Amino acid sequence: MSSKVLFWDFDGTLGYRRGGKWSSALLEALHEIEPDCDVTLDDLKPLVSSGFPWHHPDVAHTHLHTPEFWWSSLRKQVIEKAYRSLGYHEHAAQRLALIAQETYIDVKKWALYEDALPVLERLKEQGWIHAVISNHVPELQDILNYLGLTDFISVIINSSLEGYEKPHPQLYQIALQKVGNPRTVWMIGDNLHADVLGAENVGFKGILVRTEEKRAAFQAKDLYEIPNILARVEQQEP
Repeated sequence: MSSKVLFWDFDGTLGYRRGGKWSSALLEALHEIEPDCDVTLDDLKPLVSSGFPWHHPDVAHTHLHTPEFWWSSLRKQVIEKAYRSLGYHEHAAQRLALIAQETYIDVKKWALYEDALPVLERLKEQGWIHAVISNHVPELQDILNYLGLTDFISVIINSSLEGYEKPHPQLYQIALQKVGNPRTVWMIGDNLHADVLGAENVGFKGILVRTEEKRAAFQAKDLYEIPNILARVEQQEP
């Protein structure tokens, strides 16, 4: 493994889900069963604003060590509850939750930002090894395969399979071990706490992208700025 590794967040940094995230997936599932239903995104958003593992990153969930366990917990704790809050009975909520799950992980719903592949390729040519460390669903690998990212990504660290969420230090320690504890490590992501401050807490630098926040030492409005930031810091360091 190279002595220079870049950890990348995925969702919101390299790629995104077309049409929106969880509330959109729940609404899409509803429209599949009831095309004329009058539920809106505004109805659903507060119902899925908490309860996900990454909303409690200080709590480990190593007992949810298979995709089946992870999804079963999420459906019961969040998705089915959301549908029940809208007035759907138990069996209907369970059916809708399964459809929402399949809708969310449909790889065709996912896309890359236009700057992702060019920047990954350029940095790879400069000797950087790329890894993804993401708070995501168990099917993240399938999504990355579909998007062509695995041609550039050497290691994938997925919170749902590891049992820890960013910025939990243990997830970063697992990531470092998987890339061979390199000499130079950066974390790049769109979330100040999960990506930048979490990375700094375990001793490596972070770059905040697509988000403005004064507390981030390094920031970039898009990924095209990343190579310049890395080069500038390399030149300054002995």
